[in-house]
Amino acid sequence: MKKADPDLKVLDIRLSGANPIRISLHSYENKTNAAFDMHYPLEMGILLSGRMRRFYHDWKNDINPGDAWFCGALEPHGFAVLEEGTKAMVLIIHPMALASVSFDEYPDFDWLAPFKVPPAERPRPLPCHKNKVLSLAEQMIDSTERKDAYGKLRLRILLMELLLLLSEGWCPGRKRSPANLNQNSSEIVYKALNIIFSSRGYLSVENVAESCGINRNSFSSLFHKFMGISFPEYALRFRLQQASGELLKTCHTLEEIAETWGFSDKSHFSNRFRKIYGISPNKYRTS
Repeated sequence: MKKADPDLKVLDIRLSGANPIRISLHSYENKTNAAFDMHYPLEMGILLSGRMRRFYHDWKNDINPGDAWFCGALEPHGFAVLEEGTKAMVLIIHPMALASVSFDEYPDFDWLAPFKVPPAERPRPLPCHKNKVLSLAEQMIDSTERKDAYGKLRLRILLMELLLLLSEGWCPGRKRSPANLNQNSSEIVYKALNIIFSSRGYLSVENVAESCGINRNSFSSLFHKFMGISFPEYALRFRLQQASGELLKTCHTLEEIAETWGFSDKSHFSNRFRKIYGISPNKYRTS
């Protein structure tokens, strides 16, 4: 993903507290070329059969059945199918579904850690655990047959069991952020996310922190612990995500789109867009 990729899809996936996890199955009869996308929720996947290659900004790796992958909030990522008959299970997860979880037995366990560390440091199943990973994936798929609250709760519990299994023996290269954050902390981050999603223009850290009733430094630290990305970078990527939709769906000029989404001018918007997407807004629009 180091070179420009006009095929990067920006997906507007909305989850909620009542529906925090979305699960889907993907089957590929043939090999595929690399495809790329990004979205604001977290992503976790399990390869059920076949072989796949996963791409990130500066890293890639091949995965086999029983292997898992992780994608952080608004992190560009991609994949290519390397073998016919490949099947995968994909989970799209609202960050708050994990960030707000804490248990007295291990209050410092960070459920978001696998999504926040650099791609090369993310956990991989031990060989002896791959069959268990596949079994949990099948149970998660089965849980979706129930559309009631029980099925949703069962899915979340299985997700946590899967994360625990993958974290066993895992030692990331950099220190994990502590997870001993209370319910009020969860509410603060959730409020900040709602401010981002309901706004169009530029949002300063100071103003959002004030709206959340917390000082700037505490807010910045709290947001990064939950999301694995700074507030300014997250808000910027969300604005670019929304602007990319206007590029494809409207005839608005770059100047109009830049003004709508809080960029100082067309040049500022284009530079920021190219830095994230690796392509100019005009090329993205016509690709």
